[in-house]
Amino acid sequence: MVVETSHKDLAAIQAEYDKLYREAPIRDEDRAYAWIAQQLRKTVPNASSILDVACGGGYFLRELQCVYGTGVSFTGIDLSNEALVLACKECPVATYQLSPAETMPFAAGTFDAVTCLGSLEHFLNIQQALAEVRRVADERCHHADQQRDPCTMRNARCDVSPEHVGAEQELIEWPGERSSDHLEGIVGIQDGRSHGKQDDAAEDRHADQGA
Repeated sequence: MVVETSHKDLAAIQAEYDKLYREAPIRDEDRAYAWIAQQLRKTVPNASSILDVACGGGYFLRELQCVYGTGVSFTGIDLSNEALVLACKECPVATYQLSPAETMPFAAGTFDAVTCLGSLEHFLNIQQALAEVRRVADERCHHADQQRDPCTMRNARCDVSPEHVGAEQELIEWPGERSSDHLEGIVGIQDGRSHGKQDDAAEDRHADQGA
């Protein structure tokens, strides 16, 4: 289940996510989190500070910590306090902040890797959230996003960072079964501040479904 965010204010959305995380926390398969963490480790082997935006119950941060080990600073932000209560138990080595993605409480250039799994398309202001990702990212930061619906993100990509459209990047498709809503999209681990181009096959599939 995902909370519908259109036509709602921040407090209402926060209350719904708190209720959801108390009753039925949103999470993917552990093997999926582990696989994505391994891909990030391959791309950014020397990361020293990693931010997970909309970290939920901390399941992905837990896998990142397993993959990277010691010597890395892990941070998670989420809109839901109930989610962060779970996250503190799942990955106690990380630091957590209660915050929407659109207004992150970090200094510019803080992180050298930023992740956001299955949440970007649900933010109240996608372009503002992406601008915040760019702001808190180091100049050489890598950004990994896992998209439930790549078509939803098409305009946000082009509008937020047109100077990086077509920049060199690596698109990595999840090799497992696509039984989970969170894994219908493509995982992109992108160099610098680019925000990717579509996987053509995925875009065609969504276009066919909408026809």
